[in-house]
Amino acid sequence: MPPITLDSTKSEVLAAVMQNGRALEHASETLKNDRDIVLAAVTETFIALFYAPERMKNDRDIFLAAVKQNGMLLFDAPETMTNDPKVVLAAVAQYGGALEYASEILKNDRDFVLAAVKQNGRALEHASETLTNDRDIVLAAVKQNGMALQYARDTLTNYHEIVLAAVTQNGRALEHASETLKNDRDIVLAAVTQNGMALEYAPQTLKNDHILKRLVDLNSSNAAVKFRALEPLKTKLKQEKNTERQTAAATMIADIEEAILCSHEQYDFDFEKAFNQAVDKAKPVLEQQTGWKKVIDAVANTILSLFRALRGEQNRGGEQNRFSFFTNPNPVQEEIKEVQEVIFPK
Repeated sequence: MPPITLDSTKSEVLAAVMQNGRALEHASETLKNDRDIVLAAVTETFIALFYAPERMKNDRDIFLAAVKQNGMLLFDAPETMTNDPKVVLAAVAQYGGALEYASEILKNDRDFVLAAVKQNGRALEHASETLTNDRDIVLAAVKQNGMALQYARDTLTNYHEIVLAAVTQNGRALEHASETLKNDRDIVLAAVTQNGMALEYAPQTLKNDHILKRLVDLNSSNAAVKFRALEPLKTKLKQEKNTERQTAAATMIADIEEAILCSHEQYDFDFEKAFNQAVDKAKPVLEQQTGWKKVIDAVANTILSLFRALRGEQNRGGEQNRFSFFTNPNPVQEEIKEVQEVIFPK
């Protein structure tokens, strides 16, 4: 294709900028003011916007095409653009920090900020002070990017659900948890399961925890996945009010944790046998409650299937092996799916 000159026709320039938006630089002033040409050029590359007349920044379609590629363009945008939800959301999706340049109205718009942090959790940094204290917004932000916890108000860094979601997404978010939750073993375990380096943010008592230390030393993603599979059991334990069942469940979980570590530390360790023993020991107490039976079977079906898959074992006849520790039917597929979503969060 011949180079663009001041004498090039609209069709020639249009064809050129569709291949390389920077060609707009060499077009005539008349064609630089042609909306169709500028839109085509900016769609190919946001850099073309720098060769277009300033007034083109006020064209919603043109500016939207540009910020989809580079959210930082919002920094020097006209007020009409910084107050346009669709434009700002596109900018934030490309670069979370772009929310800094949105209008104050949008920074304090709950629905908009919620949409923004779902696309990029770090956008929470530039939300209004009121919204950084909004539980739903902060939870959505840390689920997308755990490190967004550092931008939440102090009251929410002491909220168990929020911090657990944050460290599950990024273990290093433990640094920004409240001192109370840094002393919560389940929180720290979730953090080091995601990233062993997170242990440096835990108090000395938990740094000396033999399970945590061994998990970090293993540095095994497979072991980490199995530990995550235990989360539904721990959630159920927190909800349990009966002292006898609390003790039985806590012991069972601790025994399974030990079994997971041993299976990675000892080549010939029989994990399935240890898992079965841990459940059987708690079974007389926990089988009294249907909720426990369902969650244990759901976790068992997930973690034992996972264990066999990691060992490379195939199911006989192409059928899925099912595990059941109780007389009630195995958990339905939806319950197993819930456990799998804990292990592999979206």
